[in-house]
Amino acid sequence: FNLVTLIDTPGLVDGSFEYPFPVEEVIVSIAKHADLIYIFFDPHGQALCDRTMNVIERLNQEHAEKMRYFLSKADMVQQERDRQKV
Repeated sequence: FNLVTLIDTPGLVDGSFEYPFPVEEVIVSIAKHADLIYIFFDPHGQALCDRTMNVIERLNQEHAEKMRYFLSKADMVQQERDRQKV
């Protein structure tokens, strides 16, 4: 696709993990250049960690109309209530 550029940001984790750059600020600043923002949640990872949720809330304040949400690996979640949590 000549007119499509995909930018994959790192998955975010909480805790003592330190990124070598201000990852949250970079993600938020890239968003202003995007036509669409796809948010993929992995129910087996830290999909709802504080860092991820903070970035999504910040993006939603300025770019809600561009955001689309996807649940990856949904077929691997055993309980419906666990799928609904994400």
